[in-house]
Amino acid sequence: MKKISFIILFLCFVFNSIASDNLTLDKKYDTSIKIQQIEFSQNHTGFATYNDLLINYYYKLIFDSNGKATLTWPFKCPVKIGETKIICAYNGNISKKQFNKLVGYLKRVDFINLKDRYTQDMDDVGYHIYDIKYNGIEKKIFDENYEVKVLNKLRKKFIKLKNEIKWTPVVD
Repeated sequence: MKKISFIILFLCFVFNSIASDNLTLDKKYDTSIKIQQIEFSQNHTGFATYNDLLINYYYKLIFDSNGKATLTWPFKCPVKIGETKIICAYNGNISKKQFNKLVGYLKRVDFINLKDRYTQDMDDVGYHIYDIKYNGIEKKIFDENYEVKVLNKLRKKFIKLKNEIKWTPVVD
């Protein structure tokens, strides 16, 4: 009889906790959040390079849910370096499936709730800056030496997409 009372009491506690949202049995990400656009930029402290955006480590990617992709500078475009004119932006397309995979990953890793800094002593070696915006929310994270696995995986996803897209220069 004591076992049955304990089990009933325990189940009441579990169901009450679930009802008051203090306990979640399912750790799935929130699918009710509708993301229409994702902006991702990667930057690094230290020496900036002004190579073409297609091969540069510094860039901003903007993906719309309708498939439009834009590649641009994360800071003001230098326009010209000496006599060489710099392309300030490229346009391309991604599939709905690719966009939804990115959205799913951002929700799954709960990107917005990650810490802002994953660094020891930023003065010594420099750090990487990840800046992501969606739904009016912006999150900037400082990471030293690519140490955070979810950020590293996210960076690789964006690099892979950047390399797969057929880019067309935006000419003024």
